[in-house]
Order: sequence, then C-alpha cells, then structure tokens
Amino acid sequence: LGHSLNNMIAEMQVLIDKLIREEQEKKEVELEALHAQINPHFLYNTLNTIKWMAKIQGNNGISNAITALVKLLRISTNLGREMITLREEIDYVMNYIVIQRLRFNKAINIQYDIEESCAALLLPKLILQPIVENSIIYGMEEEQHELNIQVNAFGQEERLMIEVIDDGPGIEEEILKNILSKPSDRNRFSKVGLNNVNQRIKLYCGSEYGLSIETELGKGTKVVVTLPKNLMQQDIE
Repeated sequence: LGHSLNNMIAEMQVLIDKLIREEQEKKEVELEALHAQINPHFLYNTLNTIKWMAKIQGNNGISNAITALVKLLRISTNLGREMITLREEIDYVMNYIVIQRLRFNKAINIQYDIEESCAALLLPKLILQPIVENSIIYGMEEEQHELNIQVNAFGQEERLMIEVIDDGPGIEEEILKNILSKPSDRNRFSKVGLNNVNQRIKLYCGSEYGLSIETELGKGTKVVVTLPKNLMQQDIE
C-alpha cells in the first residue's frame, strides 16, 4: 500500500510539473504571436532607413530619436530574456529620455549616481523606465519649464536599492492610494504601470521586495525600488 501511494504521489508530481511547463510554454507562444504581428526585423530595417534619410537631410534630432527607439525595441521585444543588468536598464532609460525630450519639447534633466559594484547586478527588465515615465507624466502636467530627475543605485547589505527622485509637483493623496493597484493609462509610452512593476518584482524576488513611494505636493516624488542583490537567472545571454 505504501509503495502504491508513493508511486501515485510521484505520478501526481510529474503531472503537476507537466501542467506548469505547458502553461509556461503557452504564455511564451502567446507572447511570440503578439510580437509577430509586427516583424521586429522589418521594423528595425524600416527605422534604420528613416534614420539615414534624416541624417542625409541634416536632421540629427530625428536621427537620434530613431536610434534610441531601435535600442528600446531590441530590449522590450527580447522574449527569451526576463532579466537584464542594472547597466542595461539604465541604458534603456537613457534612450527613453532621448525620445521624451523630443516629444515634450521641454527640459528634462536626468542625473545618474550608480554604485559601480551594482552595475552588473541582475533585475527584471523594464523596471525603471515606467517609474521615470511616471515622473515625466506627472511633472509635465504642470506648467513648469523643466523637470529634474535623479536616479541613484546602491547596495544595502544583501539588497539593491534604487531611487528615482524628481522635483515635480508631487502626487495627490487620492491618486497615491491607488497608484500601486490600478493598471497603467493606455496613453502612456509603455502601458506598464507602477502596479505592474511592483507585482513583477514580488513575483520574481519575493513579497518583501517591491516599490515604496514618498511624495509631497509642490516638492516632488521619490520612488524606492528594493531588490535582492543575488537575483539569478539561468539563461542571461
């Protein structure tokens, strides 16, 4: 009886593992189908053609914006890679800022203070860009001539701490209550809200990690990202 019970438990575990694997494969296939609606290589080639046309015509602003957009697309459409280094994530934000400066035609100043020992640490991709976008969206709503953003990253014992600080108008209390629970506005660049970022961090890293927000009306907002230092991914190529 004990032998039969052990066999049954082993078979159940095999079935559970199979179901989990099939569900994961299903999600990957769905994502591949979604991205296949626009062939990335076709899009890259088209954008590169437009970039060189702009260069020939002497329009460096458009050329730089398209170059930045191509770099953004390369990371965001890379389905097989959920983790990237902090250095790559910062590069992604830099390219995003190039596009946003062109879009808003206002001064968006951003400074980076990244502890060198943290630059190669892994984190779930597309964590910082939605936070920086949040600063820009709320900052550009007001009639201020420029927006200053500071991105800091440093180690704190076994944790990686990332701060995104802006001098925008701050976030009203009613909005702040819902900002980590509601989906992103569809008009935003990434359609990834802070709620999505917070949930992904907790999913990959554990419930003790995630986002915290400090804000004061008229003075600005500070978003703190808490991640583990030792986040590992089997396939990081």
